Amino acid sequence: MNVKRAAKDIEGRLPELASHPQGRIPMAHIYQVIQTVMECPSKECDNDRLDDILLIIKDCVDLVDVVDVSSAIKHKYTPQVKHAPASLDRFFE
Repeated sequence: MNVKRAAKDIEGRLPELASHPQGRIPMAHIYQVIQTVMECPSKECDNDRLDDILLIIKDCVDLVDVVDVSSAIKHKYTPQVKHAPASLDRFFE
């Protein structure tokens, strides 16, 4: 299941929050859950983490009534390993 399809599935079903008086945006909710669980944006995750990301998306749909999905599922996934940024200094050593 991709984010677009999952967002359509949960549209209008997310619990109301005082911090979102105009309503919640399903696609933003899913991307926020991915970022919180993986500890980085989905676009920065390694390709081999695709299955985990797809499972997180599925969890967002399955747990649509849970206010804090990230906390509910975080224990199931290992965060993305952060890579050290490349530095030109390393090439000149």
